Amino acid sequence: TLFTTMKSTTMKRRSFLKTTTAATATLALPNLITAKTKKAIVLGKGEHQYTVEHGWGDMPKGHSYGNATHGVAVDKAGLIYITHQGRPNSIIVFEPSGTFVKSMGKVHAGSGHGIDIRVEDGTEYIYLSPSNAGMSFTKMTMAGEVVWQKGKKLLGELSGKYPGRYRPTNASFSPDGGYFLGDGYGGGYIHQFDKKDRYVRTIGGGGPRHFTYHPLGGYVYANNELDNSINVYRYNDVTGMLIEQQVISSLPDDFD
Repeated sequence: TLFTTMKSTTMKRRSFLKTTTAATATLALPNLITAKTKKAIVLGKGEHQYTVEHGWGDMPKGHSYGNATHGVAVDKAGLIYITHQGRPNSIIVFEPSGTFVKSMGKVHAGSGHGIDIRVEDGTEYIYLSPSNAGMSFTKMTMAGEVVWQKGKKLLGELSGKYPGRYRPTNASFSPDGGYFLGDGYGGGYIHQFDKKDRYVRTIGGGGPRHFTYHPLGGYVYANNELDNSINVYRYNDVTGMLIEQQVISSLPDDFD
């Protein structure tokens, strides 16, 4: 299932990014949008209204999403990357039209979850976060070659927070070129690294499951699935401190 804008039948890069933002805000809405929904559900107001397009994407024979799909990312060419818990790999790539391009991410087969794409020195890279205690956060090239992996053993040596629960959810990128690895389904820790891959610190413990920086920097958004809310923080790039600014409900106004 894919969200598309009501005003356009052509999915361009900008509209798709707006779409995935709306989808992230509704991660915690059980049974609100399902494949069995008969009446079209419309979310949003004004120019930012979205409906559901069931059956989007031409899935080739022998491929499946398994129990669930999770992360969505778009590369600079406009290709759409969807992580899943099916087979044979953990990522399926589509053109904006829904035409199948390729399957990749064998390293996390059956446990795909978070996916983020970032340009570093002119080259795009994929950051993967598998929903599996036995797997590692992985950075790979767009061709699927592994650059590095950071799992429970390494993160435990760096942070001193393990043994204990560990299960990755997502990564997020800071404006200064560094990045954060979120252990949202495990210990709730967020592991911070600088732009040279050097460990900085570990924060949290019982923290949010999904978080992201504003594209222009300055703000961080944390999605709290259990209480259907989004926390907005102001980010101080000098001290690295987060100051809460606002808490927003992720439920529609008329949701009961």
